Amino acid sequence: MDSAQQSALSKHKINITTVPNGSSKQPPASKPTEETSHAKKVKSAPKRPERKAKKISAENAKILESLPEPLEFEAYKSLFIAYRASPILPPEFSSDPEPLALFNLFFENNILVQIITNTNCYAKIKQQTAQSN
Repeated sequence: MDSAQQSALSKHKINITTVPNGSSKQPPASKPTEETSHAKKVKSAPKRPERKAKKISAENAKILESLPEPLEFEAYKSLFIAYRASPILPPEFSSDPEPLALFNLFFENNILVQIITNTNCYAKIKQQTAQSN
C-alpha cells in the first residue's frame, strides 16, 4: 500500500494494518464489552411476568392518579368565511341532475348494460337457491 492510499484511508478513519509481505488486513475484532455480555444474560434470564405485572400496574396507577386532567378542546375558528363547495359539472347539466346522468359522466352505456346483465343474473341465481332451500 503506498503513502497516497494510506493518507486517503486515514482521512476516512479506516483502521487497516499492513503486514510485512505487503498485504493488508483488518485489525482483530474487539472482545465483547460488558454491555453486550449483559444483554445476552438478560435475554436468557427466566421471566417472572406475574410479579413484574403487579409492580407495573401499581406504578401505572400511581402515575395515572398524578396526571392532570386533560385540557378542554377548542376548535380553531377561522377569520375567513367558509367556502361553500359545489361540484364542477359540464354546462349542459341542470342544477339538480338525475343520478343516471351523473353515472354516465364516468361510465359509458356498454358498461351500464354489463352491470344490468350481471345484476339480473345474480338475482336469478339467488332466487333459485332460495327456492331450493
